[in-house]
Amino acid sequence: YAVIVPLQPALLEACGIPDGKSELYQSMLFGSLALGLFISTPVFGIISDRWQARQGPMLGGLLALAISTTIFAFSRSFALLVLARVAQGISAAATWVVGFALVADAYADDENNDDALVETKGDKKSTGFG
Repeated sequence: YAVIVPLQPALLEACGIPDGKSELYQSMLFGSLALGLFISTPVFGIISDRWQARQGPMLGGLLALAISTTIFAFSRSFALLVLARVAQGISAAATWVVGFALVADAYADDENNDDALVETKGDKKSTGFG
């Protein structure tokens, strides 16, 4: 969000969205990311559980995230912006779900899994410090 939010008004202006309606269209872009996450998170959970090699889905998600972000940055139509945001949500779901599964795998044999919580705590605190 730190990169996308400040750029959204300029991107919407380039798409021909009038300034008075920009809040509505920005909300639609935020919602489209959430839609992609909502739809694809369970799918990637199933994929992550069925495939023991988690690196493939993780790298695929990162590649898709890079591609969808590039499309978002250079698109000049609102429909393409929404499509890129949905794709960002889908690829973000892949990296989040598979990433947490990788952490769980790394600490699955430990009796005390407090070290696995460091990743979650660090993620939550980094948002506040960022």
